[in-house]
Amino acid sequence: MVIIMKKVNENQVRQVVEELGIEGEFNLNDINNIYDMVTIGDEILRNSNQNVENINDELNLIINMVNTLYEQKGCGIAAPQVGANKNIFIVKVIGEDEEGEEIVEFPLTVFINPKIVEYSEEQEWGFEGCLSVPGFFAMVPRSTKIKIEYTDLKGEKHIEEFEDFPARAIQHEYDHLLGVIYTDIADMETFTTTENFYKLKEEE
Repeated sequence: MVIIMKKVNENQVRQVVEELGIEGEFNLNDINNIYDMVTIGDEILRNSNQNVENINDELNLIINMVNTLYEQKGCGIAAPQVGANKNIFIVKVIGEDEEGEEIVEFPLTVFINPKIVEYSEEQEWGFEGCLSVPGFFAMVPRSTKIKIEYTDLKGEKHIEEFEDFPARAIQHEYDHLLGVIYTDIADMETFTTTENFYKLKEEE
């Protein structure tokens, strides 16, 4: 069950709807929500998730997931993380250019009823955090390239390949739909606080 933590203003909601490319009329009170995050230990994160049959029925959920993702300043969010056991996740990767300005490295993408059909044999270790495990990071092995089937917001089916960090983010969110949390597959000897993680990055 989703729990509303707070509301966002109308301008923010309109920007999200525009970024998603959704057309139609919405009740503002249905789409201006930021959800409370479901955290590790809650059985919702381990439950099986249902495929979406009617995308229009899930638009309010998807818009509010984006609101929540932006509030949390994450790069991905899956429906179980907000209390909805649906096969939906969203990824958007923001980076920085040489001058320290924000740039979009991977555009806002909604994956509906996804299935990763190929994982590369080559893997790479990298630190990951999670909105459902707040305050911590750990090293996780991920395939460097994947192929995924999914449906978009318009109901169109895609088969696409991704590599490097977008592939890592997609695998992380896809795992949530399988009931897997990154701590299940991480090297827990590297498990560290956010504070210590950023100290390590500064020392590199």
